Amino acid sequence: MALCEYAYATGDKQDISKIEETYEVMVRNALDHDFRDIFPQEWIQDIRFESIYMGALYAAGNASQVLCVDRVTPFIRQCISELLDFFPNNESGYLLECLDKNGGIIDTPQGRSVNPGHIFEGMWFCAQEALRIGELEKVSQRILAIINKTAESAMDKKGGIIHRFDCFGAPDTRVLKVDIGDVLAEYRVDWVNCEALVALAIAAVLGDDQEQIARFKSLHEYCQKHFRPEGGGDWYPVLSSDGKTLRRNKGGKHRAGFHVPRALWKLSELFSCMAKQNLKGWV
Repeated sequence: MALCEYAYATGDKQDISKIEETYEVMVRNALDHDFRDIFPQEWIQDIRFESIYMGALYAAGNASQVLCVDRVTPFIRQCISELLDFFPNNESGYLLECLDKNGGIIDTPQGRSVNPGHIFEGMWFCAQEALRIGELEKVSQRILAIINKTAESAMDKKGGIIHRFDCFGAPDTRVLKVDIGDVLAEYRVDWVNCEALVALAIAAVLGDDQEQIARFKSLHEYCQKHFRPEGGGDWYPVLSSDGKTLRRNKGGKHRAGFHVPRALWKLSELFSCMAKQNLKGWV
C-alpha cells in the first residue's frame, strides 16, 4: 500500500515490479485457506476469517491506482462477495469475524462475538470499492442491511458504539487485553466509533434515509463530546460505558495514520463530493 501511494503521488514507476509481485502474492495468499501466516489471528484448520478479505479488499483498491482498475476488479469482486455473502450468511444474521468452512458458527465466546468496528469498516470498504469498479448499485442494499442490523444492536442508548457483543445475546464477560489496556464489551473504543461514523454516513447517502442521518449526527456529537479532547488533537482511545475517559495516554502499537485520521478524512471527502453531487469522486 505504501509503495502504491508513493507511486501514485509522485508518478515514479521504479517500484512497479515490486508492487506487481507483492499484489500477486497477496491475492494468492488471501484466497488460500491453508495459508497460515495470518497474524494477529491464529490459523485453525477449516476456519475462515473476515479480516483477511477486508484488509485485502482495501489494499486491492489502493493498488488499483497504480495497476489499473481492470486488473484488480476480479479480486475486488471476490472480496466483496465474501464480506457480503459468506460471513453474514449464518444462523445469527450478523456478519461474524470467523466461521467454519461451511459458514457455520463456531460455538465459543470468540466465535459468537460480533465486532461492530470491523463490520462498519468493512462495509464502507465494500461501498468504496464497489463504487470504484462501477458496481455500487448492485450491492448497496446488502451493505445497507448489514450496517442497519449492526447499528441497531451496537448503538447504546447511553451514546456511542459498544466494543462487541454476543451474536445470540449471551453476556460477554471477557476482558480483552490489548495495547490500550483491558477492554470490556461495553467500553467505547475510538477506532470502533470512527469507523461507524463513515459507515453511517455512507449509509445515509446510499439510502437517503433520515434515520441514518440522525444516527450519524448522534454519534458525531457523542464522539466530539467524549473522544475528542476539549482543546483538539487526537482522540482518547477508550471510554467507559458512561463516556468517561479511561486512558489519557494516546500511544500504542496500532496508533497510525488510519482509523481516526483516515475516517475524518474520508468523511470530509464524502461530504465534499456530495455537495458537488459527485459521489464517484469519493474514490
